[in-house]
Amino acid sequence: MQAVNAMSKMTKGTFWRISLMGMLLVVGWTAAQAGESIVREGPMEIREAPIEVRIELPKAIYALGEAITFVVTSNRDCYFLVFTIGPDDKVEVHDPVASGPYMGHPLLKAGERREIPVPDAPGRAVVTPPAGAYNIGAVCSREELGKLGLTNIELKEPAKAGRRSFEFHLGQKIKDLDHNALSQATITYEVTAR
Repeated sequence: MQAVNAMSKMTKGTFWRISLMGMLLVVGWTAAQAGESIVREGPMEIREAPIEVRIELPKAIYALGEAITFVVTSNRDCYFLVFTIGPDDKVEVHDPVASGPYMGHPLLKAGERREIPVPDAPGRAVVTPPAGAYNIGAVCSREELGKLGLTNIELKEPAKAGRRSFEFHLGQKIKDLDHNALSQATITYEVTAR
């Protein structure tokens, strides 16, 4: 009888150890599926998600003279500016620091859906000639854009020179920056004659 009890205790102990190991294996597999590791060496690093800025347009085709709005969002708090490149390669830079009443505060909060122009703006944006394909771009950074040389004043001359000059200048300014702390997005829309 004692042999049966000893065997029963050993079986129960083994059962619980196997069950516990199985649970740890499932938890480890689940964590691995989520992209995490349960084996850590040294101090644990906490990494913030990279900034991801997005632009949303309510539609893809606009007629000349039609009102246009768009939304800028980001997954992290960031300072932003917007630019437009027309089919004639003309560039317009829209900096909230210089155009606050039109664009709102320069700091875009995480998860905020900033409509541009802001609803209480003194005017509205209207599609003007020429017809063709346009790009709206946004740059968003954890640091104030003035510290990075990305302001309306500093981008004015490259913008006057057109698309190639502007894109080159912008690329030079952001190429060596931490891309987890800066994001850029572009969206295209079409303008047609009425």
